[in-house]
Parts: sequence; C-alpha cells; structure tokens
Amino acid sequence: MSVDVEVAHEVSDRDLSAINRLLRQRSKSASPLDADALKRVVTREGNSLVLARAGGEIVGMLTLVTFPIATGLRPSIEGVVVDESVRGQGVGAALARAAVRLAQQPVPARMT
Repeated sequence: MSVDVEVAHEVSDRDLSAINRLLRQRSKSASPLDADALKRVVTREGNSLVLARAGGEIVGMLTLVTFPIATGLRPSIEGVVVDESVRGQGVGAALARAAVRLAQQPVPARMT
C-alpha cells in the first residue's frame, strides 16, 4: 500500500469527518471534535498532527507532542490510530517513522 504522510497545517471538513471516524475506532468513549477543537490541536505550539493518506483518504494519524523539561525538549507520540480497514499494511510504521524524523528536527523547522 502506498501511504503519504504529512503534518496537518489546515484541516478541511472532509478531513474532520475522517479524523472523527478514526477517533471512534481508537476509543468508543471519545467525543467527536468540532472544527474549532481540531484547529486548536493543529495550531497549538508543540503539537504536530501527523496524518497518513492512502488514495487521498486519511487512514491513520498520531500527534507528536513536544514539551520542555529541565534537560531540554521531550517529544512524545500520542493518540496513534490506523483505520481498521488498512491495519497490518504498514500505515502505523509509516506514521511512527515520520514522527521520529519530525522529532529529530530543530523546533523552528517543526513549526513551519
């Protein structure tokens, strides 16, 4: 399967629908996000919403969260989910590789 991985800077209504579908697969108790809540995730300093697309459709996501601690910045991968229809096809691995590469970049590069 060919997967394109990107950091979200803006999210369309179609993307919001796909993200909410994935959130329900990750947690049955997760409340759906509205456009404003998703915008806060995407634009918050230290957050990078990483999306995996196959055929233009979002099939997986994670959030790379970077926060300061006494010894420097600490990255953490949170909220990983891959659509049940494509699990086992390398989407999660592609997301993880992208998150690791992103975490290794200088902070200003991640914010652009």
